[in-house]
Amino acid sequence: MCRQQSPDVIVIDYLLPDMNGLEFLNNLKTQLGQTNPPVIILTDRGNEQIAVQAMKSGAADYLVKKNTTPVSFQLAVQNVLEKTRLSRQLEESEKRFQVTFNCVAVGIAHVGLDGKWLLVNQKLCDIVGYSCEELLTLTLKDITIPMT
Repeated sequence: MCRQQSPDVIVIDYLLPDMNGLEFLNNLKTQLGQTNPPVIILTDRGNEQIAVQAMKSGAADYLVKKNTTPVSFQLAVQNVLEKTRLSRQLEESEKRFQVTFNCVAVGIAHVGLDGKWLLVNQKLCDIVGYSCEELLTLTLKDITIPMT
């Protein structure tokens, strides 16, 4: 149903007729992979151990019904939607960065304060004559640049 409807968020009770909320999360991940919508789990009784398991399993939020008001529920849904939106924006930004970093015609590197290479593009490797793997094991002081 999620593939057909593409919901923005799923709100489920922890106790479902055929499974519990954790089993639902696992089934959702199995069927949809990384494209699954955020899930908010509601429960009658708060159980810290289950709440931790739910969050580790990918639940976006875990709410105890007796502590949840209409306003707090609305805020929880809004927060989950905003977090999802920001996460998607970050993923898109990371993709754009990777394309730019890897496809430019100049050598680019991220170097730590200690001089250790953190990230290098292929063009820089071509310029200095080292493979990416080699550079990432060295520091700025360790390399020698070939003279042409």
